[in-house]
Amino acid sequence: MDPSPAPFWMALLPAEERQAWHQGRLDAVARNLGISGWLVPQAVTAAGTLERLLLPGARDLPAAPLLQLREPLTPMAEQQLVQQLRPWWRQRQALRLFGRPLLLLQGAEHLSNLPFSLKRLRWLASDLLLLSCDRGGVLERIEQGFDGQVQRLGSGSSEQPPNYLQQLRSAHHVMEPRGLWIPAVQALMPGKELGWRAGSEEAYQEWLLQATAWSRLRFLGEVEAPVLIASWQGHQRWWKGGSSTPTMAKVAAEPVALGAEASQRRCWGAPQNGHVALMIHGYYLEKLAEMLQKLPAGGHQGVIPGLDLYVSTPHKQLDEVEALLRSQGWPQVHLVGVANRGRDIAPFLLELLPAALQQGHIAF
Repeated sequence: MDPSPAPFWMALLPAEERQAWHQGRLDAVARNLGISGWLVPQAVTAAGTLERLLLPGARDLPAAPLLQLREPLTPMAEQQLVQQLRPWWRQRQALRLFGRPLLLLQGAEHLSNLPFSLKRLRWLASDLLLLSCDRGGVLERIEQGFDGQVQRLGSGSSEQPPNYLQQLRSAHHVMEPRGLWIPAVQALMPGKELGWRAGSEEAYQEWLLQATAWSRLRFLGEVEAPVLIASWQGHQRWWKGGSSTPTMAKVAAEPVALGAEASQRRCWGAPQNGHVALMIHGYYLEKLAEMLQKLPAGGHQGVIPGLDLYVSTPHKQLDEVEALLRSQGWPQVHLVGVANRGRDIAPFLLELLPAALQQGHIAF
């Protein structure tokens, strides 16, 4: 049995499934599809009352409320809202993230005064983790005013329908925003009614596993490295998890499968964890040579510390890259040949960073 932990996937509960969820009829299906907890939308009126408060009952999967603020709230309305929410955190199945009870806000701009409003919400629980969620499913931490964004699917148009596969590929090159972010993944169903092209089961699975790998890396291997599943019905249709919950080993292996060609490694020298791990994906041989010529082989020169080299390159030029590195005199090298998949991100996530971490490096 694989001892590695399962990914932490939170699913957004659709309105039409609320009754089934409240009666405990969704949890078995969700658990089999890798879901760790639910986010339950709760509409909030201008008076600070919930249109319909649904509390988690005695079921297996925990849940957290997602408050939908659509009108400006007064301080008195916010106090009313806090009183209504108190019963939620008395439930055993209140969803916790990193050991903290979770509350999500959609439309945080409608709060009366952000610093004081957040203090009122903290009366619910002293260690409450507050996140804001925009309509695209992007989560960000709001306690410290972060405004980072995460790659997500945009909206389509009749003139130029967006391409699901192109959106997926563009996610390989998105810079990480500031603050605590949680990636959101939406499974788009094929068909003209959504105005999207190139939606497929395979593309959704790659998107989800890639987001999971990024979250795991972002949170330094935390078991609860979260991902938001923004479309429950699409996840049901397109995820192949079946009856076996996906493990992190599967996540690490599947986002950009290397195919029939196994990774080929050529290593020499004795790496030292006190050295800086220099990681390079050498796709273009001439660029790799030009880059390395500017550095002293092995480091230890002037202000440059010791350098252990971790390089990936396509299988077909593995011999040439090895010859290059030996000719330049690099003393500690971990060289790996990889398939040309996953852009330049896959070699770092699946080969170079794991190898450097295994050696105990603390600087990269």
